[in-house]
Amino acid sequence: MTTPRLIIPDVSEWQGFVEWETVARTHPAAIIRVYNGSRADQQFARNRAQAHEHGIHALGLYAYLSPEHDIEHQAAAFVSLVGHLQPGEWPILDYEASGLHSADIMPWFVHVSAALHGHEAAADPWLYTGEYLYRSQNLGKVTTLPAKRTWLAAYGAHEPDEGHALWQYTSHGSIAGVHGNVDLSVFHGTLQQLQTLTHAAPAPAPHPGPTSHPRHPFPAGIHPGGSKPSARPLQQALKVTGWMAKDVKESDQYGPKTQESVGGFNRKHGLNSHGVKWDTAIGPHGWALLMTLAYGPA
Repeated sequence: MTTPRLIIPDVSEWQGFVEWETVARTHPAAIIRVYNGSRADQQFARNRAQAHEHGIHALGLYAYLSPEHDIEHQAAAFVSLVGHLQPGEWPILDYEASGLHSADIMPWFVHVSAALHGHEAAADPWLYTGEYLYRSQNLGKVTTLPAKRTWLAAYGAHEPDEGHALWQYTSHGSIAGVHGNVDLSVFHGTLQQLQTLTHAAPAPAPHPGPTSHPRHPFPAGIHPGGSKPSARPLQQALKVTGWMAKDVKESDQYGPKTQESVGGFNRKHGLNSHGVKWDTAIGPHGWALLMTLAYGPA
């Protein structure tokens, strides 16, 4: 009997404009870069929103660790960009830059774990590194990280002997929806097994629930294209949950960027009304769910 396996692409701004609708047809899991050691990946916000919108069910979020900047500052920047982990997501530390030391890993892990575990369903961070670096720095023992949270790169015909959950076997892969070369990794198992391993639980089914939230009550009358009442609380919550890019300027206007973000959120959570495929209006139940994801239960 053949063991099931998933081929998982990982992308960053270097891949440019990824066609996530095409990718998701054949790859239900993917990994995207959040932070490059000094700034946000230029495609992070779009990649995250589009991957969720088009049906990526397990989404790894990684930060490239730089030896040139304070480790805890980089961890804090990663947490700030991610906000809350959305259903299906798990965090990853990319440890490969020259000049790093094994002692740099745990401060990042501790900061990120403490920050993200303040929210429900937060996943423990994984470690990505090269097979040689993993072996030469004895990272398995130094970090006491279990193999089930280890992702190793080794480009060749033979899978690494060291324990791992993912094997990145090429940096010159090719898949539909990504232009040019793309890194590819293999997971020996099913999507459901990967979700269990990463705690990347599927999104919960929508339920009526409350129609407001004590921190930001639903502003009756808010609608796409309008300016009264203010759209700022909506934009702030969209940023916290990762549905809107951090650098979008907040305003009273429920403009195109807000509409695009709300449309993706509604579609992800099954909140489109009256069969509308891309509903850009935020309703009372959608508002309550968004505020709960952003700020915790009412």
